[in-house]
Amino acid sequence: MATKTTKTTNVKTTLQDAYIDYVLTHGEKPVSIYAFCKNNKVSEADFYVHFNSFEAIDKSIWESSLETTLDRLTKSEEYTNYSVREKLLAFYYTWVEELMKHRSYYTHEWLRLRKNPFQQATLAGLKEKFQAYAGQLMRDGMESNEVLDRPLIGDKYQEGLWLQAIFVLNFWSTDTSQGFEKTDAAIEKAVHLSFDLLGHSTLDSMIDFGKFLFQQRMQ
Repeated sequence: MATKTTKTTNVKTTLQDAYIDYVLTHGEKPVSIYAFCKNNKVSEADFYVHFNSFEAIDKSIWESSLETTLDRLTKSEEYTNYSVREKLLAFYYTWVEELMKHRSYYTHEWLRLRKNPFQQATLAGLKEKFQAYAGQLMRDGMESNEVLDRPLIGDKYQEGLWLQAIFVLNFWSTDTSQGFEKTDAAIEKAVHLSFDLLGHSTLDSMIDFGKFLFQQRMQ
């Protein structure tokens, strides 16, 4: 069973790598699944075990960047002891490291997608998996009091964090600084700002005070 699973994983990875190479070499997607499989010595049957189209490969490559990121994090003993804020920082730093392995592909694709990234089916799987991760992070933060569970919007925080993830991706894709140090700085500032807003802020204190004054007038 382990051998079969390993073989299956290897075929999927082979197809993804071959697809990335084709897109970067030719500047466009392959046209024929038959020709693509023949050139890479993979049967069409094996191709359809994993994907039903080239668009599906696109989608899986984005998803794999996140899955590998989360797998690396969950295997880290340090990560499990981090605060929620530190976990999100670690996530972005690790995700960028994963994206860096195929930077040419991701930046090439992002140029195509960023005209309307929120509507692209290619990113649907990435978005779903990220929001599942971010949602759990927010629930953990509410339990530890790092995140304030606000009425009406408390269960929507992960949607805001998805916009933050898009910001990180877009910033990284155009960063030309040495060692991508500007991306690191952008991640740090974005995460700290988000947790300043998600936690008990000055605005919340003002609202509480306003409620108190209103209640006193009604008595």
